[in-house]
Amino acid sequence: MKPTDIERESFRIIDREAGPHDFTPAQWQIVRRMIHTSADFDYLRTAHFHPQAVAAGLRALRAGKPVITDTNMARTGIRKQDARHFGVDVSCHMDDPAVHAAARSSGTTRAEAAVDAALAENTASDQAEKIRLMRLALFADLEALQQSGTVNLPE
Repeated sequence: MKPTDIERESFRIIDREAGPHDFTPAQWQIVRRMIHTSADFDYLRTAHFHPQAVAAGLRALRAGKPVITDTNMARTGIRKQDARHFGVDVSCHMDDPAVHAAARSSGTTRAEAAVDAALAENTASDQAEKIRLMRLALFADLEALQQSGTVNLPE
């Protein structure tokens, strides 16, 4: 089988195994890819989206905003031809010796130091967009936790 045939069959199996769900078609494309990458069907119940998250992510990609990840596995999972198509740089600084040193000296995790290093490379507008996207993700998580009864947020 060709790689594209394997991927198509994998998605068909995921669609069958997942069954009905409440994701929008755009959200399902993301969740299905997450399941495909990790083989973790728990994403069916743990993935939550802010209503503007997909549109904001697409705007950022179309604007050529960099993709920053704190794992090399996620970095390598982003297809190079797709990154080139959108003109985005994909970076992960986890293996950078300077990041290791920064994490040790500040008492933080390498992941935190890696993201800090990547943010330092980007413009203020890129940083503002990342903060906005992180806020969207955080509020989506909080809303999901509140709806599930896990937390009660003050009005």
